[in-house]
Amino acid sequence: MLPHVFLTAGYRILLGEDINAIPSVMLKYVNGSSKNSFQPEMNLKVQYQDLLWLGGSYRYQDGYAGMAGINVGNTFNVGYAYDFTTTALNTVSRGTHEIIVGFTIGNKYSEKCPRCW
Repeated sequence: MLPHVFLTAGYRILLGEDINAIPSVMLKYVNGSSKNSFQPEMNLKVQYQDLLWLGGSYRYQDGYAGMAGINVGNTFNVGYAYDFTTTALNTVSRGTHEIIVGFTIGNKYSEKCPRCW
């Protein structure tokens, strides 16, 4: 069995009253998974009124992704992403379409969440 190690971190930056940016990184280690087993990924998501969001992602020596979505209430969000690889795999794959479904479990802010102010 191959070890898989993923570390992620992000931070919310308020750009204005209605707009914030959420840069994040993911460090991935999977032995033998790519040119080198270590693969960093950088992401940026921009939210409007904590309702709509657009984002992009870059995976080192592997590809790019674009995404968009909507937050539905305090505990649910849906989105779409298109992922394009820049490796030799792109000769058989023209990219992937992804549907994103997110749940926030145990949101202690409930209706008092800033998303609802």
